[in-house]
Amino acid sequence: MNRKQSREGNNRGITLVEIIVTVAVAGIFIVPLMGMFVFASGINSRSHEEFKAVMLAQAYVEQLKAMDGLDRDKYMYNSLTGKYELFVPETENDFGVEAVICQEGIICYIIIYIRHEGETICILNGSRILIE
Repeated sequence: MNRKQSREGNNRGITLVEIIVTVAVAGIFIVPLMGMFVFASGINSRSHEEFKAVMLAQAYVEQLKAMDGLDRDKYMYNSLTGKYELFVPETENDFGVEAVICQEGIICYIIIYIRHEGETICILNGSRILIE
């Protein structure tokens, strides 16, 4: 009977040592996983930013391709470079845009630069035939 009573006495709960070991083992597995989540979140944020930049650049190229003629009020001629340019300064929440149009005969070459936080995020090239 002594053995039976000692077995029943050991099943009353978890010891402090068991809890500490369990928390330590869980910590060993959780810490690297948390680092991976932070890394993945950063990549996701950067990817979203680049996606928005590409969509903005595509919108500018499509807008230029849809024009019947070059809007000289919007796109100013730069006599130093011989190109038409549009600058939209970047703000805290928005991207900056630089659109450059180089006209060679009837072909207009379009380059769109999207900038954010002083860094060029996206460059998109296009062309169209413009007869004026």
